[in-house]
Amino acid sequence: MKKIFLLFVVMLSVSMTFGQYYGLLGKRVIFNIEGTTSPAYVNPNFICQELDARGKDKLGLLSLNFFATPSIEIPLWEQGTIGVGYNFFTSPFEGYQDNLYYRDNPTEPNVYSYTRSFDGHVTAHGFNLYYKQYLGNSKAPVGHYLKINLDCFFPKYVMDGTYTYAKDGEGNLLRDSLTGKLIKQIHGAIPDYLTDSIPPNQHLLYYWPDGEFDPENPYALSSVRSKRSVLLGLKVEYGYDFWPTNFMKLSLGVSLGSTFGGYKGIIKDNDFSGGSRTFQNYAHARILGAYWIQFKLGIGFMPF
Repeated sequence: MKKIFLLFVVMLSVSMTFGQYYGLLGKRVIFNIEGTTSPAYVNPNFICQELDARGKDKLGLLSLNFFATPSIEIPLWEQGTIGVGYNFFTSPFEGYQDNLYYRDNPTEPNVYSYTRSFDGHVTAHGFNLYYKQYLGNSKAPVGHYLKINLDCFFPKYVMDGTYTYAKDGEGNLLRDSLTGKLIKQIHGAIPDYLTDSIPPNQHLLYYWPDGEFDPENPYALSSVRSKRSVLLGLKVEYGYDFWPTNFMKLSLGVSLGSTFGGYKGIIKDNDFSGGSRTFQNYAHARILGAYWIQFKLGIGFMPF
């Protein structure tokens, strides 16, 4: 990945030093701010999570994933541009974890196994490199185009649970008597035994990540509460750039793509071999599900 990035920098430098610019009215650099959406019906986003926590119906039009991507783009030749940008993405997800074990009491010799679901969220950021080929008689940076986009995400998942709002016996939402704010109740969270107080009955939880029971580390489950990783993606986009003014453009597009990972976590109810039931795989699957198909709306500026 470093070699690809360095190659892009070299191409950019050569183009800016020796190349002819085919930009609009002699301007050379485009600053873009783009947002993409994709359906999120299986794992709702935070808006739907809030509606669900309040006991309200989810709105299908709000069940969307959102990516935000600022970028810099320059014309490379008469019908092509290159660009570099940065991605931002965050979304909730649910993961199942098997190989959880407990004992009825600390001195009980028998160990029992079970599976439990936890709620968390994944945050992914990272850079992307792209090339845009303008089609037909279009001249960069105006008109129909095909765009090849290479993304590098740095995901971080945190199994911090989700929440509901406390209600009375009649179903009315309860408010804190001092602040007047609605009372939230967290559930489906993995406790962090380094910072959280151990909740009732949680002190008998064990995690068995490698098939070996470790009596010396009974709280190992908290060690998988949060983790960082790397995930690559490749997508192809078809779109149209048009310029309502000489310095500002609007861009519409639709893309299809895939990440190089995440497929193990898609089918949650099946137990695959090779450690598929890991929160990292579920987090990667969440990004993959948001990456397959995306609809883009962008705005760009060419100040110089």
